[in-house]
Amino acid sequence: MLQLATKQMLEKPPQGTQVPLGKGLRVFGKDGVTAVGKEFLQIHLKNNFSPRSLEDLTVEQRMQALESLMFLTEKRNGDIKGCMCADGRKQRGFLGKTETASPTVISDSVLLTSAIDAAERRDVAVLDLPGAYLFADMDEVVHMVLRGELAELMVQTAPEVYRKYVAYGRNGEAVLYVTLQKALYGCLKSALLFYRKLVGDMKEIGFELNPYDQCVANKVIRGRQITICWHVDDLKISHWDPVVVTGIVEWFKSIYGNVRRTRGTIMITWGWI
Repeated sequence: MLQLATKQMLEKPPQGTQVPLGKGLRVFGKDGVTAVGKEFLQIHLKNNFSPRSLEDLTVEQRMQALESLMFLTEKRNGDIKGCMCADGRKQRGFLGKTETASPTVISDSVLLTSAIDAAERRDVAVLDLPGAYLFADMDEVVHMVLRGELAELMVQTAPEVYRKYVAYGRNGEAVLYVTLQKALYGCLKSALLFYRKLVGDMKEIGFELNPYDQCVANKVIRGRQITICWHVDDLKISHWDPVVVTGIVEWFKSIYGNVRRTRGTIMITWGWI
């Protein structure tokens, strides 16, 4: 038993390391299965997958279907998190960079807005929007295939929805084809689709993009400027009045769910600076 425990400890990757599904389930055991279940439940509840039968797809569509990937990561607090991705390499032959590139905040913008935050003693909130891409609708038809254990675990999430669409290959491997309704990590356009949604949401309540950085937005509230700058799904929000910051945080929560946030007048670090 001691030797087995020692071997498992040696196999366990450093915290924050993404581990493929097979190895992840061996290393994390039941915690890994639970993490995969939570990720699939989130995807199911947000109606990301529309299951398809083999008969509904042409041979070409099946060949072009993206492969599915699942990674497990141990977070700093010890929790195991699952992350569902698509292998978007097949899309490279059809989509150019101009069709897929998403703006990201300029480092100088982060530093300059942080200097303004300090000079004006603004209240600051840093938000992380979990599963952000799943809020963005796909703008084209993209099929994906789940194979083997991944397909079976997806079926366990909602057997009444997915079971009848599962087929089995000659080797007995389960195969489940789905059409993506929402953006998914790994698809080449996902970051751009989410960016468009995020910008559209902010513009609806009066924010204007900075002409020099398309990931910085401003609005005047109670006579003072509120500033939001972001990198993909990590946002920094600042305003002189903490009540205003709280209001914007609650607005984001109303759209994107239970966001992770840090508040205060001093932020130790951002992982994306």
